[in-house]
Amino acid sequence: MQTFQLAQNPEIVAVDFQKDNSKDLSSNGTITPNTSTLTVQIIDQNGNIVATQSTSADAGVVTVSHTF
Repeated sequence: MQTFQLAQNPEIVAVDFQKDNSKDLSSNGTITPNTSTLTVQIIDQNGNIVATQSTSADAGVVTVSHTF
């Protein structure tokens, strides 16, 4: 898990994250897509989740924003 602390009263938070699209090779040489889940949450100063988005797509993108 990665956490980013923001300044107090940011007004608007908007972020984009993309999964690493590198692929794993299995022991027989086949490529396995990265289908693990990437979840991005915006949490307010009280610890409440105010926005969340997820993707399990290979090289998937998550875009999430919130206005405080």
